[in-house]
Amino acid sequence: MKKPIITLFTALMLACAVNSFADDGDKLANKLTSVSIPAGRGIAMQAAINNIGHAKGTVAVDVVMDRKGNVLVAIANPKRSTVRDKVIISKLEAAVLAMKFDKNKKAPAKQAGTLTYTFK
Repeated sequence: MKKPIITLFTALMLACAVNSFADDGDKLANKLTSVSIPAGRGIAMQAAINNIGHAKGTVAVDVVMDRKGNVLVAIANPKRSTVRDKVIISKLEAAVLAMKFDKNKKAPAKQAGTLTYTFK
């Protein structure tokens, strides 16, 4: 019974953090708008995306993380993205590679998720 409550609490905290970030991000041209990561994980350090460039649309970045929260792989998913500018996509992938997620010692060696960024 304790684990589902912790998972629910983590999900609610992450949702609030993402909503808060999105609300504050209305002043910015670029922002994280959708997060799909494994349960029990949260974003410990956001990607710095404010100076990536100018575009209009979305970029979905598929990520793979280790137990320590390090991002091992960050690749833009062209099927779920509308921005096609290769320079912006490359900079966004590099920024996401520098992100950190919460540690989870009980997680599999590698876990995957998707982050979607909106550019206005």
